[in-house]
Amino acid sequence: MLNFYKIVKDNLSFNRFEFRETVCLEYTCPIDAEQIGIFSRNDYLVYVLSGKKTYKTVNGEWTLAPGQTLYLKKGAEVIHQYFDDEYCMLGFFLSDELIKETYEEVRGKMALNHSKDLLEFTAAPVQPSSYLEGYFHSMLSYFRGVNRPPDPILILKLKELLINLMDCDPLLAAYFNSVADQERPSVHQIM
Repeated sequence: MLNFYKIVKDNLSFNRFEFRETVCLEYTCPIDAEQIGIFSRNDYLVYVLSGKKTYKTVNGEWTLAPGQTLYLKKGAEVIHQYFDDEYCMLGFFLSDELIKETYEEVRGKMALNHSKDLLEFTAAPVQPSSYLEGYFHSMLSYFRGVNRPPDPILILKLKELLINLMDCDPLLAAYFNSVADQERPSVHQIM
C-alpha cells in the first residue's frame, strides 16, 4: 500500500504548493498499475481535469470523470485506473489544523446547513457548483504559473475552498464541525 500523501509531498515533478501540513497539487498520475492500494494521513479532495479513475473504500465506490469532485477522509482506499485517457487531477490534502482554523473563523458568522445525521463515511462526492468550478479554474492559473503564490494568498485560497465546501454540502459542514470540536482523530475515524 502506497503512502499517497508522502508521494505528493515529496515528489518534485508535480506542480504543487505546501502550507504547513496542507499540500495542493496538479497531478498527472504516473502509476501504471491497473489497481493499487493507497493511504493518506490527511483528508483530501480530488477534482478531475481529464481521464477517469475509480476510488473504492469500505463504504462504497466512486468512478470520477472530468469535472467531478470527491472528498476522501484520511485512511485507505483502492484505486482502479483506466488507461483510455491520461488521468489529471487537482488534489488538496487538507490538514485537520486548517479545517479547524477555518471552521472556527466562520462558526456563528454564516449559516451552515449541517447534516442532522452525521453518518460514518470514508468518501463523499461533492455536488458541482459554479463557485467550486470557478475556484478550481482559478487554482489552475497558480499551478501553471511560474511563481508560487505568496503564503497569505495560498491560505486565503485554501480557506475559500473549505468555506465553499461547508456552504454547499451539509455532510461536510457537519464533519468539519466534528473535526473542529476534537483534539485528535480516533483510530475508528481513520479506519
